[in-house]
Order: sequence, then C-alpha cells, then structure tokens
Amino acid sequence: MGASNISSYLDSLHPELLCLYYSQVDLYPNDGAHYCNYTWNGVSCWPLIIENTTASVSCMAELNGLRYDTSKNATRYCAAGGGWQKSNYSQCQLVEASSDKLSVHNAKADHLYIIFIIYWLGYGLSLITLSVSLFLFLFFRKLRCLRNIIHCNLIFTFILADVTWIITNTLVASFNNQVFCRLLIIFSNYFQVANFFWMLIEGIHIYTRTVKAFSSEHARIKWYCALGWGVPCVIMIPWITVKLVFDTNKYVHFSLSLSIFSLLIV
Repeated sequence: MGASNISSYLDSLHPELLCLYYSQVDLYPNDGAHYCNYTWNGVSCWPLIIENTTASVSCMAELNGLRYDTSKNATRYCAAGGGWQKSNYSQCQLVEASSDKLSVHNAKADHLYIIFIIYWLGYGLSLITLSVSLFLFLFFRKLRCLRNIIHCNLIFTFILADVTWIITNTLVASFNNQVFCRLLIIFSNYFQVANFFWMLIEGIHIYTRTVKAFSSEHARIKWYCALGWGVPCVIMIPWITVKLVFDTNKYVHFSLSLSIFSLLIV
C-alpha cells in the first residue's frame, strides 16, 4: 500500500479510531520527561504533549447537529506528571444556525438533563431503601441467620456501588487528581463484580439448603465470604495490571467494561 493510499485510509477513519491509531504508533520520547498521551474525550483527539504545556486543536466541525467555526481552537492543559486537565472549548463559536437547529439542540439538552435527574432520583431512592433494609437486618437479632447474612452482603454491595456512582458524578467533573480517578473506577468495578458474586452465592445457598440441608452454616459463611469478597479481588488484579499498562486514558474513562466480563464468568 502506497503512502497516498495509507493517508486516504487514515482520513476515512472515525476520529476516535484515528486517535487510537496515533496513540499506538506515536510513542513517548525516551527523554525521562512526563507526557500526556493521545486521548479522545468524545469530541476531540488531544495529541501527545509534554507536561506543563497547553495543547491546542481545532474546534469540532459539528456537535449535536450544530456547526462550529473550525478556525478557532480548543485548548487543554497537560499538568505535571502527565495528566490531562479539563478541556476548554470556550473559544469555539457557533456558525450561523437556524432556529430549528437551535430548538432541536435545546430539546436534546433538556432530554439529557431529565435523564440525568431520573438517574439521580433512582440512585438516591435505591440508596435510602437499601440502607433501611440493611439497618433492619442488623438491628434485629432474630433476623441474624446465614440466609440474611448473605442478604446483608448483597445489599451492602448495592450500597457501595450506589455511593461510588454518586461520588463519580459529583466530584469527577471538577476533580483532576489522576490517582483519585483511577481508584474510584477500581472500587466501582470491584463492587459491581462483588455484587454479581453475591447474587451467585444466593443461588448456591438455595441449592445447598435443598440438597445438603444439614451442612454446617458456620463453615459455609467462611466460604461464601471468600467467594463474594475474595474472588473479585483475584479478578481485579490482572484487570488493573492490564489497564495500567495499556490504557492510555488517565482519568474516569479508565474503563467500566470489567463488570461485563465478570457477568460472563458468573
């Protein structure tokens, strides 16, 4: 394939795929300095750049059906240590748009806002009801049996998953600490995986109550805890290792795909 054909092929790629391609072929200079790698933020591809400098790219041609002036530039600062900060699109100006397109854009914005409110109400209501349920199980001693201990652990994973979602959507938009962002996603994935395994334990317990009704509950709770909290840790270790080595995005898009993988395992 000639150079012109390669160039034509690259131009035909979606900007996100093109950004991923450059992140694999345009590697860090081996000079001991820290760099921000190629990163796609959903709108623009931010290039490889050395720390403590500001990257500049052309404004997007179109977003949500509205056209923008590509002669203007968006900027993004690469902080010390090689971590991208929040993108600045304040200089990107709308090209003349019809009232119909503006009304469509406003309708989409209102729609997304309503969805976001529904999410918040759902997670908030879920957190309240789960907390009340956990309190009742723990407060009344007569409810303390193996079956309800399993219920408590399952409820607790739901609570932790809800809390991490709320923290993510409250703080991350204005938080630029790379370590904090990655820890947040790691814990979020861990709680989701643990949630799947405690669902599995619920099924295992029903089976053992039916087939082996007289087995030791004390011995079983140890195995259940090892399966519900320990196995997710074992799954997380290789996932974290792979993400730290190969994932070029340093913030919240550290990836949430692990939960799908764990669901397939369970």
